Order: sequence, then C-alpha cells, then structure tokens
Amino acid sequence: MPSLPLPFIVALLLLVLVVRLVPTGAAGRGLAGFFAVCAAQAVMIGLRWNYDILLSRALLPVLSAAAGPLAWICLTRAGQGLRRREARHAVPVLLVLGLNIVWWQEVDYAVALCCASYGVALLRRAHAGPDGLTKVEFTDVGLLHRGMLIAGSILLLSTVVEAAVALSFDLGRGARASGIVAAAQMGALLMLALGVAFWRVPAGAVAAPAAPPSPPDVSADAAVVAQIATLMRERHLYRDANLTLDRLAKRAGLPARQISGALNRQLGRNVSQIVNQYRIDDARRRLEESDDAVTAIMLDCGFQTKSNFNREFRRVTGLSPSDYRKTLTAAPPRGTE
Repeated sequence: MPSLPLPFIVALLLLVLVVRLVPTGAAGRGLAGFFAVCAAQAVMIGLRWNYDILLSRALLPVLSAAAGPLAWICLTRAGQGLRRREARHAVPVLLVLGLNIVWWQEVDYAVALCCASYGVALLRRAHAGPDGLTKVEFTDVGLLHRGMLIAGSILLLSTVVEAAVALSFDLGRGARASGIVAAAQMGALLMLALGVAFWRVPAGAVAAPAAPPSPPDVSADAAVVAQIATLMRERHLYRDANLTLDRLAKRAGLPARQISGALNRQLGRNVSQIVNQYRIDDARRRLEESDDAVTAIMLDCGFQTKSNFNREFRRVTGLSPSDYRKTLTAAPPRGTE
C-alpha cells in the first residue's frame, strides 16, 4: 500500500487550519493566508526531497523566501487594505529568484536571511502586546497578535533549517540534508497535530503594559477609566463593529497609549477584552429580555462574524448564545422554588 510522504501530511494539516481560520474575520484570513503559503511550501518540499522533481528545486527557494513577506503583509495589513509601499516586500523574493539563477549554491543562505529578518520583525511587532495593534478592530486583535507570534516563530525555525541544509551541502555535499528536512517536518507534523486538535481562536491575550518612565498617576488613570466607561455605557461605542484603539482614542480625545496603559493598570485587562466584555454584557441582556434572533443581537452588539461572537460569549459565560437562551427558558420563574 503506497504511503503519503510526510511533507504532504503536513500540507494537509495546514490546509485544515486554513479552513478553520478563514471564517474568523480579517485576522483569521490573514493567518490563513500565511498557512496556505506554508502548505504550498510543504508540497514543494515533498516534491523536492521525495521525488527530486527538477521544477521543485527551482521553485522551493523562491516560495520559501516569499513566506516572510507574505506573512508580514497578511498580518500587519489584515482588514486594512494594501498600500503601494507594500510592493517593496517583493524585493527579497526577486533577489532570491535572481540568485537562484546565477549562484544557486548560496541561495539557501539568502532564504535563511530573509526568513530571519521577517521573523524578527513580526516578533518585535507582537512584543508590544494586543494594545499595540491600534488600527485593528477589537474583535480581531487577539487572533492577530497570536498570529504574529506563531508566524514569527515559524520563520525563525525555518531560518535554522535553511541554514543547516546549506551547511550540510557546503561541508558534506548534502549527505545529511534529507535527514535535517525530515526531522524538521516531523517536528512540524507533531506541532500541527496538536494545533488542529486543540486550536482555539484567542479572545485576546493580556499583555503587561510597558514600564512607564515615572510612577503612574492613579487618579489620572481612574479618570481615564471612568471616561471610557462613560463612552461605552452612554454612547455605546462598543456597538461599532469597526472600533479600534485609534478610533476610541479620537472619540475620547486622549492618546491611545494613555488609554491602554490606564486600563491595563486599573483593570488588569487589555482594551480589546474590555470592549468585548461590554459587547457580551449587552448581548446577554438582549438574550434575557427580548426574543430577537441571535444573529441580529450579534450584529447590534458590534460583532461581525458568528465565530467571533460565539467564541467571546463562550469565554465569558461557558455557553453558546443559543444554549444560554435555552437555559433561561428552562429555568423556573423566580419565587416558585
């Protein structure tokens, strides 16, 4: 019975994650785009090392070099549209393509450098925490932050593999290259199997605020928290599905960093978690007091996708919105017990 090469199994698992991520909004589609590139790369690795197809030898370095730029574009511009300046990210891919033609013996080092550069850049962007993504809608912040951490880590691991393969060819004519690739694919398979089995789209990781240059003013922080609470309770800003930290800062007339720092210090949560808490509280009230459809409630409370709404609602209540409503109808009237 023919067996499926390991890289193709990795590609299939990556495609499973792509399918699960696409419905989760702009951030999910951004991360899905990166995983789709990784799946294509895994297919090329299988064709190169299992069947030694000539075309795969030419395409694999270019596709590997494209993973970093595409990850950067997909994750940093998720839901914001592309700009002309993003074309500059084609430069490293074109350089690798040219090097693959004129000096292919050293192309693996160039690919490793490209992966390392974008991996470090993504991890640096993620280091600021979810509140550092000031132009991202609050429903996407948590997933996008985790996506940057995942993509950055994968690119750095790819750097190690590419460099190890290059050294194997330089020092031993590639005698250990296939073993290095196989070990890397086995590690990827184990991680992906765990990812497919236990992946949960995050509600937004809590990021500790950066250490302030001077002790925070507790009264000033409390004033900021009160101002944001007023905007949420009286003007219902959380119902804006496109609300971002930058837009909230403009409505409050305060710097975005001041808002995120005050909320972190006073409430111990990032801004996206706080906004989503208001949304869920409103949704719970609507489910309790009205017969409106769950989808209508979801949209009115500021959520754009059912997957995000269900995830956040389950995080807070432990139940899906439909199950939550069922428990209300099944509960005996007050005073009858």
